[in-house]
Amino acid sequence: MNKKKTLVISNNKKLYTKKEKKLFLNLNCMHETISKKIFKENFFGNQVVRPSMINKTYVKNSYQIEKTINSITKSLVKFLNNFHNENKSQRYWEILFSNWLRTFVSIVGEKYFNILEAKKNYRFNKIIISKNKFINQNNTLTDLGENSVRDVWNFELYSEIIKDLKFPKTKVMYETEYKQKNSFDLNKKNYNERKFLNKTLTKILNIFLKKNHSIIDDASLSRISKMKIHLNLNQIPNIPIKYQINYKPLNEKIRSQLNFNYKNYSGLDRIIRKILPLSLPTTIIENYRDLNKSIEDLSYPKKPRLIFTTTEYNDNEIFKFLVANKISKKTKFIIAQHGNNYFSIENYKFLCPEIKTADFFISWGSIGEGKKVKKLFNILNLNFKKKE
Repeated sequence: MNKKKTLVISNNKKLYTKKEKKLFLNLNCMHETISKKIFKENFFGNQVVRPSMINKTYVKNSYQIEKTINSITKSLVKFLNNFHNENKSQRYWEILFSNWLRTFVSIVGEKYFNILEAKKNYRFNKIIISKNKFINQNNTLTDLGENSVRDVWNFELYSEIIKDLKFPKTKVMYETEYKQKNSFDLNKKNYNERKFLNKTLTKILNIFLKKNHSIIDDASLSRISKMKIHLNLNQIPNIPIKYQINYKPLNEKIRSQLNFNYKNYSGLDRIIRKILPLSLPTTIIENYRDLNKSIEDLSYPKKPRLIFTTTEYNDNEIFKFLVANKISKKTKFIIAQHGNNYFSIENYKFLCPEIKTADFFISWGSIGEGKKVKKLFNILNLNFKKKE
């Protein structure tokens, strides 16, 4: 196999010459239109690195990702309590960051194992990487998802991994011009009158709710379905827990003080700890105090009997802070399945942290493991009637 190839980690054609022979790290880095024509014999062997998260390697790599998530979670809980001068439980913090951390470690893990596959089983003599530091500017899980499809974001992430792994027999060239913008406007919409009124209305209506009012907040259920749930609980409906948040941006000066001792670790755990200070969402660093205070400002019930959702645990920050603050007051947190492959795929536990953080998880029929998983039906069909 010809060793004189460049390992391509970006689909930006300007970084590479037309003449040089290329080994593409994955299909997202391809410089050609992906079609049946390019899938020739030994395509993955000669032109594109074989994906690392398939077949036999999937179970092994998934185990490493799960192990890393557990390790980072313990360190992050301890760090956040110290950083914010809190004494919160691990469950409290996991409600706030577990879905973000699961996604982030999985994204980085897939790229890390892909680079290891190239290093171990392929020959190349040149890599062009970014000289810039990797920064994941994000407030929420949605921001992380949008970042992860940007080529320049991936280019800088791949570069950070390659710098740490080291390639002594490969010529490493540095690129400085192709880089992320210094700052993104992650507040896609500023406060406006409608949003302000929504916030004010929320506060006013919450005053009329009982102290133990059960909170039902779900974007996937119809209004009629939510009304039925409220009626069965003998209570008036609460309005959705959503309003515009004016996030403070990532503060590099603050982030420079964060340290997760990456030098004491190896493998994927080391990589994650190294890039974590400039990758954590602002919701648990710069905006933590403000988001916590907003729960008090909006006058939500002090001791709700239960909080129910199928979707809001994932990316609704106000909802997550509400739940995290109420579980210490013996409020039951109930999540119902909204889709996904719960219990039907191997290693579903680390893929679905919400099962761990909820008091009860209502499934579409699978029993799963543990007493907290309750077998029911597809709750999205709550309003459907069986035809005679």
